Amino acid sequence: MVAEVPAGVRGAGDDDAARSAARGAPPSGDPRTARTDRKIVAGALRLLREGGPQRVTIEAVSARTGVAKTSIYRRYDNSAKMLEAALRQTAAAEVPVVEDATWQEALDDALDLLLRDMGMGVAITLLQEPHSETSRVLRASVVRPRMDALRALLERDRSRGLIREAVDLDMVVDFVLGAAYAHVARYGSLDDSWTQRVHRSVTDLICTRPGAD
Repeated sequence: MVAEVPAGVRGAGDDDAARSAARGAPPSGDPRTARTDRKIVAGALRLLREGGPQRVTIEAVSARTGVAKTSIYRRYDNSAKMLEAALRQTAAAEVPVVEDATWQEALDDALDLLLRDMGMGVAITLLQEPHSETSRVLRASVVRPRMDALRALLERDRSRGLIREAVDLDMVVDFVLGAAYAHVARYGSLDDSWTQRVHRSVTDLICTRPGAD
């Protein structure tokens, strides 16, 4: 549920902060402001991992971090914008997939962020509330960028003749992400060899073979 700005919280000096929040980024300022920004983001992400997106409210972040609610409201109009900013900063801080990476490495990166860092609460929200503002933020800031990076590497391999032209790459991406969630549902977590095993299995299905027509 989106929290509204309490009456009397914003002042005339908060215009720059409001514009920054509308852009999905925290306001710039002195080192104390930067430290507060980092505390807010870290608190939001901890709550996300522990209980899913519904736990990430301005009130909860204030209680967890000790940052006054008024300070948070100066930066973000509501809880959804705060979560979006935290997710965008996290995604931007991730090391981009290099051109010569394998798609197994891209899959590792995606699952590290989506499952191990963000937690299953993200998946539950995306499935139970697909049309909510929270799900929109999660898809735009986290899920699609990582899956697009994976698809780009698959497309690169197809252009090099390593993957058959007829293969539906979007379906491959959906398959590997769905398989990861299914494995967690069955066993509780992904073991260290899971991405290697799924990479081997999918490669056998989609890759060209020497001498094949």
